[in-house]
Amino acid sequence: MIQKTYHFHDFNELNDVISDIKSETAFQSASGVLMQLYNPRLDLDESLIIKTLNHAFPDACISGVSVANLGGEKFDISFFPLELSVTFFTKTKLIQYDYNMETTTSFVAGRVMNEILETLDNVKCLQVFYASNSISVTVFRNEFRHHKLPMFGIKAGRNINRKNTAHVYGRDVYANGIVVVAFINSTLKLFMENNLGWQPIGREMAITKTEGDNIVSEIDKNPATEVYAKYLKVNPNQYFVQNVCDFPLILERNGHQIARVPEACTEEGQIAFASDVHVGDHFRLSYATPEQLFALTEQSVQDLENFCAEVVLN
Repeated sequence: MIQKTYHFHDFNELNDVISDIKSETAFQSASGVLMQLYNPRLDLDESLIIKTLNHAFPDACISGVSVANLGGEKFDISFFPLELSVTFFTKTKLIQYDYNMETTTSFVAGRVMNEILETLDNVKCLQVFYASNSISVTVFRNEFRHHKLPMFGIKAGRNINRKNTAHVYGRDVYANGIVVVAFINSTLKLFMENNLGWQPIGREMAITKTEGDNIVSEIDKNPATEVYAKYLKVNPNQYFVQNVCDFPLILERNGHQIARVPEACTEEGQIAFASDVHVGDHFRLSYATPEQLFALTEQSVQDLENFCAEVVLN
């Protein structure tokens, strides 16, 4: 396996990247090509980018997301280049499945994915990229989780200042979609790690009222934003997300600690999160220091070196 990363700012540079990829010896002999696109920009035609890549590489698996931009003007990344990570596999076969959630349901899509997996041998893992509400992805995943396949991936993000629509990329651009890539190879070796880094602090609290699958209305029967007002002295305003995003809520599910990061608040005291939250979820606030994060990152790098990884995917 060989992995290369390319960057481009515009379509002229994209065409140069396409030429470079096609000239790679590894591309000519690859058993499968995975292209992962990460897009922080708002000034380029996403549909045309995806159409261009699919036209240039009809046999490649193309997945990607619009990138979350949680910072203010000082930390704005909307002028950064797009990143295209390309992996050339030598023995692994890749198959891509796109689900447009505007034309199907998460249950039906999950059943279809399950039926596909029933017909495939030697599936080692699944990459799942999505732009959809988290409850839909959970329902989708539940329909085939009995296959016990390792899964990894990412949810599409958006620029909180520009309020753009988050998109996932596959054969098309989807505002509400799931893109899955299956890795097929009986000898493929994997190393997967859940690396959070944030440490829970303070007392445990409970979510007592929600709206939909990602909005918390009440915590311990009080307006949700009061948690941050009480413990961090942060009140709801236009800078709420920037002030609290370093202190996510930590839940525990299936034996793993997971973070829920606020992405908006309302005057009524509700908090919207990027992923699913449920009534009855217990959580604590959390924090991390640069020293802790660097130490954990160094340990993860050492783990990858010990594994002798040829490719790193997320």
